[in-house]
Amino acid sequence: MASLEVTEQLPTGITGPRTIVHGLKVFEAMACSHCNFLSRSTERLRKHHSKDHPMEPRPKHWRACKVQHLKESSGDLQTFWEVKDDEERQSQPTARQALVDSLLKELEPTLEVVQTPLDGRMVSPWLLTTQWHEQVAGKNVKLLRSWVALPKDNDGDIPGLKLAVQAYYRKALSLLDHTHELVLKRLNSPDPTKK
Repeated sequence: MASLEVTEQLPTGITGPRTIVHGLKVFEAMACSHCNFLSRSTERLRKHHSKDHPMEPRPKHWRACKVQHLKESSGDLQTFWEVKDDEERQSQPTARQALVDSLLKELEPTLEVVQTPLDGRMVSPWLLTTQWHEQVAGKNVKLLRSWVALPKDNDGDIPGLKLAVQAYYRKALSLLDHTHELVLKRLNSPDPTKK
């Protein structure tokens, strides 16, 4: 995992125009005529233009575009990037999209999540599937618990673990652009068991 070099922070330098990232909200916005600055507010565009392009005449109209960002709060994660307009592609579904939609329709009953009330005495489906109770029968429970306990700051393996998780995370981010649309839809489904 260390060879994958997982990053500590989310990417902040995403540029566009790029394809829409499924699962993130798409906003109507405007673009600066002289640089890559994007905003949903004409007032912010005016301020940007006055500050960054004082020698250029201010345009009467800003170019309309669609944008996305990672997070609503302030900071680097709020920075917008431009996305390609998919309306035309969505209005004329391709044969591939029709196939994906039909497969999702067929899988709907399979993907349905059934909520069962929690009862401490009930044998859970997870326990029946993993047969965990049979795996730990006769073992030293205290020792098993110590193996899965949260690591402490003074544990010697923590720096290596941190690097490995960072590498794993960076590799996962790089795969988003190449992940099949059906998989992305499944990952973005409102399945409470994935949380």
